[in-house]
Amino acid sequence: MDLPALISNFKNQGLNKRDLVALSGGHTIGLSQCVIFRNMIYNATNIDPVFAKERRATCSRTGGNTNLAPFDPTPA
Repeated sequence: MDLPALISNFKNQGLNKRDLVALSGGHTIGLSQCVIFRNMIYNATNIDPVFAKERRATCSRTGGNTNLAPFDPTPA
């Protein structure tokens, strides 16, 4: 869901943009660069293997530092 849709959904519930920011603050929104989480998807032993495999499809062991991938395992 894009930002205008989120704002609209919050407005329909009687909430404003400030509410959106406050309530969304603890959640991942958007994408992360591979360089940020590469070590985790290749080396962590306590990661969901399906999530790791999905991220590895976008983030190879080397290179592609600026490739983007969703860092939240659940779709919006």
